[in-house]
Amino acid sequence: MRTALILSGQPRLIKENFHNIKDIWITPNDADLFCFFWDQPELYGQAYTISDCGNNRKSRAKREDVKDFVKSINPKRYCFQEQIDFNTNPAFFEKYENYDKEGVHNFYSWTYSWRQALLLLESYEQEHNFKYDLIIRTRTDHAPRNMPHYTFLPDGKIAI
Repeated sequence: MRTALILSGQPRLIKENFHNIKDIWITPNDADLFCFFWDQPELYGQAYTISDCGNNRKSRAKREDVKDFVKSINPKRYCFQEQIDFNTNPAFFEKYENYDKEGVHNFYSWTYSWRQALLLLESYEQEHNFKYDLIIRTRTDHAPRNMPHYTFLPDGKIAI
């Protein structure tokens, strides 16, 4: 079975979770890796709070951490792009006066980065004339203790 792993979004905890990503996701599945990460130099080294972990503050990844990750894990394709401000859409502003700006930005950022990673994967599939049987998408700050089981998925179905 051909398996691909997609990592997208902010490369939080990329240095701390390197072995988890490799040992839980890539190696057991013989998975090809595709990455799309946002680059925000103004936030390098600054702390952020993981919302579901209370006051667990972590330091943001730096460009060097991502470069080390890419060099060590050798993804099939990757992109490191400056963060887009998704709150600059005038059509959206004209229609809605009161909205959660951070929530809107985060949603568009999340879906955009996921789509860009999928485009990297799709171009690789086209270039090599095959389709992956299983595509797993996760984040660099998600650290399961063991590999989830995907044998229950019917052919041609997707689980989100």
